[in-house]
Amino acid sequence: MWTTSSRPTLAPTWTFSTDRVVQPSPVSLTDRLRPFPARTVSKGANTVALHRTRTRSRLMACSVIATGALVLSACAGGTGSSGNGASATGSAMTDKEVRAAGDVTLNLTDYLSGSQLDSLKKNIAQFEAEYPNIKINATQKDFASYGKTIALTMSSDTAPDIAQANSAMAPRLVSGNLVRPMDAYYNDYKWGSAYPSGISAGLKLSPNGKTFGEGKHYGMAIGGNMVALYYNKKLLSSYGLKAPTSFEDFVDAMATVKEKGAQALALGGLEQYSLSWTANTVIDHFASADSLNNWALGKKGSSIDSNSVQQGLQTLRDWVEKGYISSSVNGTKDDDASAAFADGKAAFMIAGSWRGPQFEKALGADAGTMLLPDKNGGQSTANGWFSEAWTISSKSKHADLAAFLLNYLYGPKSSENNIAGGWLPFATGTTVSGKLSQELLDAWYTATKSNGLTAYLDNSTPSMGNTYFPGLQAVLAGKQQPSQLTKSMQSNWTSYHTGS
Repeated sequence: MWTTSSRPTLAPTWTFSTDRVVQPSPVSLTDRLRPFPARTVSKGANTVALHRTRTRSRLMACSVIATGALVLSACAGGTGSSGNGASATGSAMTDKEVRAAGDVTLNLTDYLSGSQLDSLKKNIAQFEAEYPNIKINATQKDFASYGKTIALTMSSDTAPDIAQANSAMAPRLVSGNLVRPMDAYYNDYKWGSAYPSGISAGLKLSPNGKTFGEGKHYGMAIGGNMVALYYNKKLLSSYGLKAPTSFEDFVDAMATVKEKGAQALALGGLEQYSLSWTANTVIDHFASADSLNNWALGKKGSSIDSNSVQQGLQTLRDWVEKGYISSSVNGTKDDDASAAFADGKAAFMIAGSWRGPQFEKALGADAGTMLLPDKNGGQSTANGWFSEAWTISSKSKHADLAAFLLNYLYGPKSSENNIAGGWLPFATGTTVSGKLSQELLDAWYTATKSNGLTAYLDNSTPSMGNTYFPGLQAVLAGKQQPSQLTKSMQSNWTSYHTGS
């Protein structure tokens, strides 16, 4: 599954202790990546990634929300690579080879915006300073225009070397032979060993562009995002509480905070979609990651209409009734709820990694984060996925250089800017100054190493957000039963995936 966009991001940055002067080159850094445990691909979520068939293009609901209102300066189609560098060999380039490649211009096109675009620009400037013979010409289009024109752009004689793509665009690019397989680069740069097996499989596509998880890798991901539990250490301590060690401990802590007259869990649902991050995370506690990913990725026979999912939704409704969540949740903006937590007015908030910089800046050492613990105190599951895929044009004269650039953007040298832009790195070896940022990275690595990421449920069909988001508001308001919402979601899913 190639996602269309990451979640909304914020501008405040985290400070890293990386010494850019002594860092080794991206090629040598890949040898230091800590491989994740090998996983079989014979069952569960991995089977979904390997056998999920797509016969129609799809646009993710949250992508429209995240990018639809942002219009960037539109640019013409790619201008192709230029320069006198060596032709592609399909192998990783060394630092020495890049510097000896002569003057080369690589062209890149994307639909990034906001802090992610700022992150990309900073990393490109950093790359160009380190490799002054390589120039990067990056152009952006708004998401809607990009999706309509990317196939035409990549089929032109002046196609860009690198292009961002999602699951709606990828089938056209792959079946039209407009992008090249990247498996050799996966091996040389060790991307495959750094990605969780489900995500690595999700970046594969069959030659006809219809089946995700089969065939070769046509895309790579720079980073991802996830939803975590944030807590205010100072506020909890004032009530004689510590960070929860189990789900039951978390619920008991919310009850204590409520008894003391304070807000237990900050949540804003006026935008509707913002409710899904908390709902998905609570549902994760009751339903298995495999069952949720099977459904989100479209595996035949999957269902969201289950007792476990309904139990998660009912739990969220119970928290409103008990006052752990404000009764005005549906009239509160997500930004306002986040600001309230940042101001120390709530003990907990379940929010995306994109909120981490805001909370660390506001609360400093009083901010803590963790994956929502299970009943046994374990922390291995989180709602999240990779942010987007990047492809290399089959027409690029400098594909090896393009792969080298992507590895640079993926690697530790770019981690500081990537995290500030909302990407959590798959590459290990990043040193972070700031306790919250390190806790968030540790939680991310825990989830990715255990294959514990669960896909955003609204990504299951192009229109699922139209069913799921207002349905969550109705459930929290007591106007709809959890079973009614899960049946409506399953009906939407069945109509899209089976045409019935």
